[in-house]
This record gives sequence, structure tokens and C-alpha cells, in this order.
Amino acid sequence: MLTHTLLAMPFAERAGYAARMALIGILAVFGVLAVLWGSLALFRFLLEYFTNKKTAKTVEAPAPAPLPVAVDNNDDALIAVISAAVAATIAGESGVENPSFRVVSFRRAAVASESISHNN
Repeated sequence: MLTHTLLAMPFAERAGYAARMALIGILAVFGVLAVLWGSLALFRFLLEYFTNKKTAKTVEAPAPAPLPVAVDNNDDALIAVISAAVAATIAGESGVENPSFRVVSFRRAAVASESISHNN
């Protein structure tokens, strides 16, 4: 019955009817998208709220301020200390009492050592 009514309408009325139907469809799609977006935002808010509530109970004490590091230009002693630390780490991980390893090369890392003032 509806198809006979649409065919009897002039073109301008049929175009207006089609535009209204398209508008209703677009509004329905964007309405559902808005509901989904709102529900996701609500879930995110609730998740952050309850997560922050749990972490607020287990707040750790602030870390102590780092101690100032004395700058020493004795590279041989520094190399020996780093080598001993590597040997101790390898010994602890592998269970070998005297691990053998060889240092192939040394290269300075790019650090902000230029900004440290030397008071000699």
C-alpha cells in the first residue's frame, strides 16, 4: 500500500521523504555512536577512580634525595670497579666462582659531565 502511495507522489515530495529517511538513519547511527562513546568514557572514569583509590592506600614514602657524586678523574680505578662488578654479577648468575671474561674496549658514554664543576 505504501509503495502505491509513494508512486502517486510527485518527485519533490518523494525527494523530501527520502531526505527525511536519510536524516533519521544518520541520526540513529550517530546516536548509537554517542551512547557507545559515553559508556566507554564512563568505564574509563570508573576504572581510573577505583584504580587510584587502591593505589592511594598503598602510597610509598618518597625516595630519599640522591647523594652528590664525587667526580674523580682516575679512570683506571673506575675500570677496575666496573670490571669487579661485572665479574660478581656473572659469578652470581652462573654459579661459577671465578668467571673469566675479557674487556675488549672502553668508550665514554655521552653524559652531562661538562656541566659538573670541578673544584680542585
